[in-house]
Amino acid sequence: MAGNGDDLRMKLLFLENRESLARLLFPNEAQVRMEITEVDDTVKLLPLYAMNLNETPSSVSEEEQVALIHRIATVSKSVELGKRYFPRCNEVLDKIMESDELLELAGYNSDLPEERVMKREKFMELQEMFEMAFNQDKEDTISTSSPSSI
Repeated sequence: MAGNGDDLRMKLLFLENRESLARLLFPNEAQVRMEITEVDDTVKLLPLYAMNLNETPSSVSEEEQVALIHRIATVSKSVELGKRYFPRCNEVLDKIMESDELLELAGYNSDLPEERVMKREKFMELQEMFEMAFNQDKEDTISTSSPSSI
């Protein structure tokens, strides 16, 4: 059961990191998705000791496992909703999550001014990519929801 709990924690950690990145890059849209899927309501279902996803306890109780599964399902719904309405934005998120860029941006190895400038530039580049993807998604949504002239 511990292995299954570890798998659940890893999946939840990935989804939570993805959602955090989405909130950072497009906060208004992410907030709407999260409200629709009631993501924030499921946090209170997880016991405090299950919230530290980086620590791996030796065993996971059935209650914890149910709470983790429920949280994963809810966050997954939010991700799927985002993929449906913002496919290009989600492609950018997927690329970021699959690369080491996120780790590089989050790294606290040094506070050298040059590194801060590089991180800031990289973040701005990612934000610009994301903004372009969002604008394309928005245009697609508007064009598909506009009544066609007959």
